[in-house]
Order: sequence, then C-alpha cells, then structure tokens
Amino acid sequence: MDNKDAHELSSPIMMSGSRVLSGEGKMIVIAVGKYSALGKIQALLGVQEETSTPLQMKLEKIAEDIGKFGLISAIVIVVILLIRFFI
Repeated sequence: MDNKDAHELSSPIMMSGSRVLSGEGKMIVIAVGKYSALGKIQALLGVQEETSTPLQMKLEKIAEDIGKFGLISAIVIVVILLIRFFI
C-alpha cells in the first residue's frame, strides 16, 4: 500500500495546530519556533506592522470614520429617545 492509498492528500507535511480526529500516528519535528512555517509568517507580519502600506492606512482611516459615525448615531438615538420619553 503506497502513501496515496492511505491518505487523501499525498503531502506528508503537518502544520502546527493541526488536529487528529481519530487514529494514531508518529511524526518527526523538523522545525520549531521562528524556523517553523508559522514562525516565518509571524516574522513577516511583524515587519509589515512597522511599515504600513497605503491600503492599510486607508483601511485604518475608514475604520476610524465608521467608529465615529457609530458613536454619533448612538448618541443621537439616545437623545431622541430621551426627548420622546419625557414628552
């Protein structure tokens, strides 16, 4: 029985955070910490956080505007409801 018959995927790689739902198996750990795939992704994200891209800056501005609009809307609704309650 070759490897393809035993598994749906022919890749022998298991990423960190993977869950085994049933059965048993053995594995060899070849990379941990900053040398693993997740560590490399986190390192790349750490570099990107320091230098924001134009898209990230625009998205942050839009998020701030949405937050301000939501706050102002909530205040206006509360004031209207209070006026209606007292009248």
